[in-house]
This record gives sequence, C-alpha cells and structure tokens, in this order.
Amino acid sequence: MQGVLMKHSLGKILFLMIFGVLSLSASTYTWEANAKKSRLFMNEAVEIEYICQFNDEAYQYVIEFVPPKKGDGYRLYRLSETERMINGKRINRYRFVLFFEKSGTEVLDFNALMRRTSKASIEDTVLGRDNVEDFSFTDTKVNLPLLHFDIRAHQEKLTGKFSLEVHMEKTSVNAYESIPLTIKVEGTGNFDEFIPFELEIEGVDLFKEVPQKTLELMSQGYKGTWIERYALIPQHNFELPVFTLRYFDLVAEREIILHSRAIKVIVAEENASEMLLDKEEESAVEWNGSTLYYLLTLITGILIGRYVHIKPSVTPEEGTLYVQLQACRDPKRFVTLLVLLNDPELNGVINELDQQVKEGASVNLQKYKNALKSKQTVTLIQKIKSIKVKVLNRLVKKDS
Repeated sequence: MQGVLMKHSLGKILFLMIFGVLSLSASTYTWEANAKKSRLFMNEAVEIEYICQFNDEAYQYVIEFVPPKKGDGYRLYRLSETERMINGKRINRYRFVLFFEKSGTEVLDFNALMRRTSKASIEDTVLGRDNVEDFSFTDTKVNLPLLHFDIRAHQEKLTGKFSLEVHMEKTSVNAYESIPLTIKVEGTGNFDEFIPFELEIEGVDLFKEVPQKTLELMSQGYKGTWIERYALIPQHNFELPVFTLRYFDLVAEREIILHSRAIKVIVAEENASEMLLDKEEESAVEWNGSTLYYLLTLITGILIGRYVHIKPSVTPEEGTLYVQLQACRDPKRFVTLLVLLNDPELNGVINELDQQVKEGASVNLQKYKNALKSKQTVTLIQKIKSIKVKVLNRLVKKDS
C-alpha cells in the first residue's frame, strides 16, 4: 500500500515540476480572422476561420469560443474545430460556414473567453488540498478581429446550384390504380432552407411518404438530395402539373428557373357495375372489414342470381349493339354489327358467317344469338369477380 501511495505522490510531484518549468515564462497569444471572400450574394455560403496561436504549449489556457448561431441577418454553422502543436506552439483553429440573409454592409464582431489557471490552482487541485475540488481560472474576454462583408441582393430564396427531376412510372392506368411519383432535388447552397413542393390534383387521392433529406455541410454550403415520393390514386383522367424550382446561380449571377413537364395520365374509368359497387362500398365505410366483405359477397350473389339464374341472357341497355343484334334478321346486317363490336374473340364467328353469306347458304342466326347471350353472361361473371377483388383490395387498405 505504501508503495502505491508513494508512486501516486511521485506522479503528482512530477506533474508539478513539469508545470513549474512551463510556467516560468508566461504564454502569449494572438488571434486572427479570415474569410474566403468578402463580397457575397444573399444566402451565399462563405467559409470563415478564426485562429488563436500561442508562443508555446500554453497548457494553462482553456479557450471558450461559441459564437451565436443566429444574429442580425446571418446564420452560422460550425464546420470544424482543431487544436495542434506545431514546433512546440499551440494553435487552435475554428472554421464556420456563414450565410447572410439580408443585403448591405455587414460586420462580424465576435469575442472569445481566454481562461488561464495558475500554478497555485494546479498545486491545490493535484495535491488534493482541503476545500479544493477543481481548478480556478482567471478569465479574460478578448474581442476578436472584425470581418467585413458586402452583401448583394437578389429575389430568390435559394442560392447556389440545383437540379430538379420528376418521374412518374405510369401514364395509363385503370381507375383507382396506384401511380408512383418521385420528385428529386439535388444541389449545393443554402439547401437547409429548401421549401417542399405542394401537390393537389382534383379527383386524385394523394399519399405522401416522409421526405428523404440527405444534407452535408461543406464550405460551399449544404450539399445533398431531397426526395419526395407520392402514390397517386386517380378516379379519371388528369394532368400532373408543372413543378417549378427557382434559385440564384452564383456562377451565372442570375436567376435560374427549372421546370418539369406536365404529364397527361389516361385513366380507364369504371363501368356502371363498378360504380354500383362503389356506392355500396361508400355507404358502408363505417362498418368493419368483415361486415363489408359479407355485404359485398351478398351483392355479388344477387347480381349473379339476377343475371345468370333468373335471366340466362343479359339484357343490355336499350340502343346498344347487343340489342340490335338480338333483333336483327338479316345475315349481312348481323355480320356488320358483329364487326362494329370490335371484339377479337368474335373474329372466328365473323369469318364463318361472312363465308356463309358469300356462298348464299342458309344462316341460322338464332344459334349465333344464343352464343352471344352465353358470352355476355360469362363476361359479366368475370367482370363481377374482378370488381369484387378490386373493392376488397380497397377495403383492406382502408382497414389497415
């Protein structure tokens, strides 16, 4: 135990001897301030630097230098802080990035607190004397060299260099089908003050992700990327509006306006059967998913029962080609109406009938009419199933 105490005491004594040698001559220091440029535009980033250089190691000094982050018309961000020994001399370096928010002549007038401890304070603290818990300091407030700037005005919020990219993955969809949209802005400057775009489109539901912002502070300002992602759910045709990004270009020394292009989107709207189911869905939005599922199943059963079992053939609306086909008695007219349906699945029937008409053969139109009725019934059942899946998907999304 005595050996440990002796070793500890020797360490304290050695420290005091070293400090005593270092304190024989008082440390002195000088401050300097530099700016990369003094003539700027509003919101242009400029790197400034404050350097404190001592004439020796200056172990007895502590520097407190924390300039205000915001002042009268400026914003200041710390870029780095270093302390080095070069040829036995201590050098403290403080680098910042500065943005001026108004035009005119501006002066930076900062100060630092130089805190110097004494030999007696070191001895009291190291030797653990009574009622001494920490070092005592003699504080000196130092006014740092002034930095002068001439700030030129412009009208844009952003200053620097930026790019705009708008990407929509689809331009032709079905009603209520999701369309991914990405808006990407890249650049360097006062990017931290970028204002996100606002998007509203009539008849389109918008779902927006949390924007992705990746910014890195550099001497030229904030460099990085801003990405906004949307899911657009349209009900009918619409046009994606033009996005505009304005900034002041420091190289060209003028305003730059970037435009995306307007994008027209074609939406295949739902037919009457789908609209009927939409109304049923909207009237039940207060119910839970299970109730809506059984309601939808009931509606589907009623529709199939009405059109399939009670009436084997579907009775289309008055005035449609199907009505005219059922009433038609002329084979030539019948072929013409089939062509007007523009249904690729009927090409075989059309060729067969056309050949019979050309040969003057007797044509059994009722056989083809019955075939059309069966085709309509199958088509309706398939469409109802498709509608059911679409609506159920929407219900699941709403419940989640």
